[in-house]
Amino acid sequence: MDTVFYLTYGFSSLMTFLAFALVIGLLILVIVKRAKTWKQNYHSPRLTVTAKIVAKRMDVSSSYPRRYSLPRFLHRLLCDL
Repeated sequence: MDTVFYLTYGFSSLMTFLAFALVIGLLILVIVKRAKTWKQNYHSPRLTVTAKIVAKRMDVSSSYPRRYSLPRFLHRLLCDL
């Protein structure tokens, strides 16, 4: 009985640790990926180009509700994996 209890407790604590490590690992992966993209964009040359406006929307409205309630930076961080 005691052996089964200790094996179950050890397995559940191992799974908890692995889940925690997975979340932390994904968070670090996202931060590194974002930093790499930022660095690449920061060192890219700025382009100055001419543009011609061909149309303009005159009647613009928004009638749909927000799709998420997270702040925009958190939504981008969590949803662009």
